[in-house]
Amino acid sequence: MNWSRRHFACLCAKSVIALGSMPLLMACASDAVAFTPESSQLLSVTRDILRHAARAPSGHNSQPWKLLLLEPYYWHLHIAATRRLPAVDPRGRETLISIGAFIENLCQAASAYGFSVSLVPLSGDTDDSAAYAIQLLPAAISPMAKDNLIHIQQRRVIRHGQLPRLLSSDDVNWLEAQLPGKLRYVPANHSEAALLREGTLSATVSQCQTPSIMNELAHWTRFGHQTVITHMDGLTTAAMELNSVTAWIVDHFYDEKDVLSASFRKQTVDMTAQLVNEGAGWLIFSAHGSSSKDLIECGRDFQRVFLMLRERQIACHPMSQLLESADGQQTMQRTFGVDVQMLARVGYVDHYPAPVSVRRPVAWFAR
Repeated sequence: MNWSRRHFACLCAKSVIALGSMPLLMACASDAVAFTPESSQLLSVTRDILRHAARAPSGHNSQPWKLLLLEPYYWHLHIAATRRLPAVDPRGRETLISIGAFIENLCQAASAYGFSVSLVPLSGDTDDSAAYAIQLLPAAISPMAKDNLIHIQQRRVIRHGQLPRLLSSDDVNWLEAQLPGKLRYVPANHSEAALLREGTLSATVSQCQTPSIMNELAHWTRFGHQTVITHMDGLTTAAMELNSVTAWIVDHFYDEKDVLSASFRKQTVDMTAQLVNEGAGWLIFSAHGSSSKDLIECGRDFQRVFLMLRERQIACHPMSQLLESADGQQTMQRTFGVDVQMLARVGYVDHYPAPVSVRRPVAWFAR
């Protein structure tokens, strides 16, 4: 066997698949070591709440939230401009969904520490459609609050290993009851699932041929331990689900240029073609519209369901490539008759692995 760097590039690219074309794909969460002093303006309890909030999924694990700490229990939430993804998400749809997931985590974590959350849109902020005033208010701790923290800590994306059997009727009924009229399960053996598979693959091919999208992906890909701890964000080899040997090789011999190679693009398409044919089918999350408020609410809906899937041994792999173009969204609208805003492949797994992707310390996004 030729153990050259290029040979490893071909082998490993099969695992580093479709990262740029799946903005919410690699958004798992885990604590990582970072020796950064936390803000003195944060109390211990509010720091813990924000640590849990920051475990929300985001495109390329870009973590686009920013908090201004005005008082111990009163903050302003904004989108961090440098953490937007203008190539793959030019309209900011998935950025707003990520902000919604952050807010859902925040509310669930706050309830475990004896707070409710007041959210008030900041009017007149024309540059930030996700700007909110946030206030923590004393409240009773709900019986399920501590379980919510565990759900937040354990949530992760799982791409590989989804089993080839449909969801049970009990699980389907439970899922659709979580978001009546806004969540639908499409079984893998239905004709609509074939449309989703074909559309996802076609969108992946298009994105892999778009230099700006691939350059953006390369910018957010983190190779090597030092790069990871410097940034504490982005797509790491652990989040790519590489085995330990392959991950070591990629970390030590890869750089951004490899993400832009023709072989990487080909393997991205090949692996996407494989993955869309695995698992139990698809979850379709819809919204009442496509306003900022609608998208943030969709992010909250998506995260609320995602946090509960592990208990039923259901893996979730967001694959929203089809929604990342106006034509794709129109196709979904015609097919399903609703404003589809999130699309995820789901399936049972024998083993639910621990979360792996890194998160920035609270002091890096709350000032």
